[in-house]
Amino acid sequence: MALREDHHHLLQYWGSGRSWTLLFSERSIALVLPLLILAVVGCLAYTHYFAARMDDSSNIKSSTDYHGMESGRPPGPTCQPIYRDSNRRAVFEGNACTVYSWPSFGGVVIKEEISAVELTFLGLDRLNPQPQRDPDPEAENAFSRELRKIGGKWWSSEKRSRDVFDVSGKGGPPTAEERIVQVFGWPQNGGLLVLERESEELMPEDIGRLMMAITMEERCRLLEERFHAKKYQDPREYEGLADVWRAREGQHQP
Repeated sequence: MALREDHHHLLQYWGSGRSWTLLFSERSIALVLPLLILAVVGCLAYTHYFAARMDDSSNIKSSTDYHGMESGRPPGPTCQPIYRDSNRRAVFEGNACTVYSWPSFGGVVIKEEISAVELTFLGLDRLNPQPQRDPDPEAENAFSRELRKIGGKWWSSEKRSRDVFDVSGKGGPPTAEERIVQVFGWPQNGGLLVLERESEELMPEDIGRLMMAITMEERCRLLEERFHAKKYQDPREYEGLADVWRAREGQHQP
């Protein structure tokens, strides 16, 4: 009899709204609590990961800024520090080669994206150009003149060559001489071919065809027939290389 009454009271209890609410609450806590713990752990892990990525990005930006990213040059893992060994000659960066010369009167002559034909003109090994400048000042001066004859540009410093095209404008606007672009060809039968523009933007869109030439004669043919370069029978008539002829006469001022 007592057992039956207890059973009856238990059914009444479980049938009440409070009993179902209590049951639902206990089951909810049992199910939701582990999920909440997982969610909190996941949020903490993600926050730590995101913070680490932001720190890495900051380090990369600082590194690439030092490597000349602000100069307007395309980013890439092969970018090198702006101010490197001033004894270097040829440097490969990405898919291009840059050649430097260091004349005794100061400054630096730089030819970027130099072609195989131009390397041969300079007397450098196309596949393995010498990495260091000539220790003899007179020999280095002579090389500087040759580098100018294929479009190398003289800069007062390497820093100036980078800062002048900095997108932030910290280097100040380039001068007319710094903006000018010169492309030369030296025919075997003498004379000089010159394609000159006031800035890089004014060069023909397909000027890259010159990179496909495998001899100086092919280069000259492209310059003359496709790009209508101006021909000078006497190279000294072209004032854009007047500094080269002055240097040969002992006047080393650029």
